[in-house]
Amino acid sequence: MPGTSLDVANEFIRLAKESGRELTQMQLQKLVYIAHGWRLALMDQGLTIDKPQAWDFGPVYPELYEQLKRYGRGPVTAYVRRLEESISYWFSGKKDNLPVSSLNDEDRQLIATVFEIYGSYPAYQLSALTHEDDTPWSQVYERNRNRHIPDDIIEAHFKKLAKDRSEHQ
Repeated sequence: MPGTSLDVANEFIRLAKESGRELTQMQLQKLVYIAHGWRLALMDQGLTIDKPQAWDFGPVYPELYEQLKRYGRGPVTAYVRRLEESISYWFSGKKDNLPVSSLNDEDRQLIATVFEIYGSYPAYQLSALTHEDDTPWSQVYERNRNRHIPDDIIEAHFKKLAKDRSEHQ
């Protein structure tokens, strides 16, 4: 069952912490989007129930952006939480526990694979990948409009990437 962009971002944050790396909000946005795209291509179902929008700086999950914007360009230092989780979290005294997630083992494995391949890319490189000609972002982007990027366009793009990769191996 798909999770939210927050669930997926938290899994990336967990993997980064385990490997001694840090991720910025832009890296997290792009990694969540890329993982969602690969899951659509490989399993015909998205990874996130919330949908990315085509913003000026590429695909963005609005709820995830709201949770991460306080970090600016700096590293994200804590897991992201939904508002309803935040109240009990702050009073629990458990400051670094991973929030409850609806991701299953298959989802986590896909996220781990995406992290292994793309997790060390700097933000500008991940952004460049999502801004290439004929990407889903480029197909729907309209300046200052924040239009949703439909899953069928994302799926077709990542299926083409998968086909291109298999032909070059």
